Amino acid sequence: QSWLAALVVWGISLYSYPFIDGTGMYSTIMSWQLTIFSLHAAPVVALRSVSLGGAVELPLCLGWMLLSWLLRRRQVSLFSLGFFIVEGIAGTCASSPRVLGAYLVVQVVIATVAWGGMLAASCSSEVTFVPMDRHLHLGARHLLTSPAARRCLAHELASHLVAQL
Repeated sequence: QSWLAALVVWGISLYSYPFIDGTGMYSTIMSWQLTIFSLHAAPVVALRSVSLGGAVELPLCLGWMLLSWLLRRRQVSLFSLGFFIVEGIAGTCASSPRVLGAYLVVQVVIATVAWGGMLAASCSSEVTFVPMDRHLHLGARHLLTSPAARRCLAHELASHLVAQL
């Protein structure tokens, strides 16, 4: 079961990193959002949760950190270094029940705030944060008939719901 969860997290990360890079966020301070830091820690935490043992776990964690950097187009910046550090901390800090419990609470907060914010912004025609709230503002019919809205919904469900839970 932990393998399946780990595979889902890795798959979402492999999708999300190039997506985020494509928006240009990795080259700005906007990339240092709690949700994106969490998205970078999650695959390493998932890798460690399958309990492979230190001899296998450490090289795999380092390999994931390298892959993550490659998916960020090998950017050499303070922002990219921040993700490298977050992934390194996730790979080396103790995975005690208390730490994992705190990480779980953060995930629930991220999902709740992200979706709450999108839903609240969708009620206004002037306030907008992300493309999803603009699609929600246009209604359910728009979400079902617009290919762009469906892609946006799939992205938000993957990055702000499945990845967090």
